[in-house]
Amino acid sequence: MVATRAEAWSFTGRPAEPPESARRRFRELGTRLDDLCLAAGRAPADIRHSYLAGFADEMPFSSSDSFDEVTGRLAEAGADEIVFYFMSDAQQEMRSRGHRWADRGTLEQLIADGRWRVHGE
Repeated sequence: MVATRAEAWSFTGRPAEPPESARRRFRELGTRLDDLCLAAGRAPADIRHSYLAGFADEMPFSSSDSFDEVTGRLAEAGADEIVFYFMSDAQQEMRSRGHRWADRGTLEQLIADGRWRVHGE
């Protein structure tokens, strides 16, 4: 159905999934979707590949360099957009294991540097 009707496809990693595993599955499923689009006579570029970050064991906001690494690798895996949800169950689990998801200063610096756009403001 996505290959014939959708404008976007969204993917999430699994809680505690290693980032490289989530990226590999994202790339493989994205490639499969592209093949299905071609088979249906549709251009693969017509469907945005959206990665919903924060479910796999990714830590993009621990530093600016970490943000660049995580988003760069996701772009290499085929992400047209990366969406961050800050209150998922996976993130609550990460917090309970002692990880800090993000601090306000890091987020403000990423925005000031033009690395991250906030929608809905």
